[in-house]
Amino acid sequence: FSELAFYRNYPIRYQFRQKLNNKIFKKIFFACSLHGDWKFQWPTTHILENEAKMIDSYRELHPNVLENPGITWSTVEKMSSSGWSWTIPEPQDRIDYIYYRSSLLSPIESYTYQGHETVYPKPLHWRNDYPSDHFAVITTFHLR
Repeated sequence: FSELAFYRNYPIRYQFRQKLNNKIFKKIFFACSLHGDWKFQWPTTHILENEAKMIDSYRELHPNVLENPGITWSTVEKMSSSGWSWTIPEPQDRIDYIYYRSSLLSPIESYTYQGHETVYPKPLHWRNDYPSDHFAVITTFHLR
């Protein structure tokens, strides 16, 4: 599964990945997977990490994606408006990153931020003290 990584709280599927790593299983399992079960390797992420040798500051401090998914989307959309009368859950993904590349920097803290108050989904989102439709990623760096 070099192109695919397990996402969120799917430890059973993670165990399958460790044990069953063959092409037939990949094709069948991917074809049968439900929306939200996988993290896709985006081309831009691949370029930043593998060609530009940049480092994801959040993931460096929180390497276990199952324990710390770093969800930043969506703060206010919990159900998708695209058909099915608002009955399909909106994907909760990680879409915000802080990349760096420097031997003089090392991250010492990284977290998602959503304001100080409770976050209300639509239609009460106007009450939120945090004026965005996704959370921020905040990383504190140590300068050597």
